[in-house]
Amino acid sequence: MKVLVAFLVCLALASAFKFAPVPEPNPFNLKFTPSGRITNGQEASRFQFKYQVGLKLLSDKGTFWCGGTIVSDRWIVTAAHCTDDINAVNVYLGAWNRNDKTEEGQQIVFAGKRYIIPHEQWDTVETKNDIALIKLPAPIQFNEYIQPAKLPKYRADKNYKSYVGDVVTASGWGVTEQGSQPDILRYIEKPVIKYSSCNRYYFGNIVDSQQICINVSNKESTCNGDSGGPLVIEEDGEPVLIGATSFGFVLGCQ
Repeated sequence: MKVLVAFLVCLALASAFKFAPVPEPNPFNLKFTPSGRITNGQEASRFQFKYQVGLKLLSDKGTFWCGGTIVSDRWIVTAAHCTDDINAVNVYLGAWNRNDKTEEGQQIVFAGKRYIIPHEQWDTVETKNDIALIKLPAPIQFNEYIQPAKLPKYRADKNYKSYVGDVVTASGWGVTEQGSQPDILRYIEKPVIKYSSCNRYYFGNIVDSQQICINVSNKESTCNGDSGGPLVIEEDGEPVLIGATSFGFVLGCQ
């Protein structure tokens, strides 16, 4: 029997939002867990996800790892809960093997706290507006290793596509199984399901139309440890960012 697991991503770009650097508590007390570990996914090829970044987050409690997405030469999108109580961040650009500092094309950019901007309405209780921006101190020089993902086209009526039934891609460097941390970037490709179905299966009424729920099976999923990474769909041969990994079902990642 296949094990069915879901993870959630904020539909980060489906509506206008404001940001302010307001620290918030971490949402680990919920009946679901911040998500992002690619469990039993596939190994990415060297140039497959040029928009992917790794975030080594620095706090008084230690260091933490999250993912993020390049959307312009100065801006990274990630999850707000990744930035709770964070003092600074090292942004890994152009990385495939994140632990190989001599890797061709890999750059590590330091950004202080003032460059970390969580959504001003980030709600740790209901996990709403779980999105943040990181502004890089200097513009990225795009090259064969580093490129941005596109954003969905703006709609004045806010009537954005639900993506239900579409196959989307999530990627990251999180643990592939309990205790095993990969060096190489991994990914999964899974269909979007209705948020009402996601609530029925997993979350009660926590998910709404501003969030996207992914149906993951075959023991392939995301899990705790690498939140904030990209959820991308391909349109006209180009990657379009539609969300950032936010949270998943507490009873297991596989």
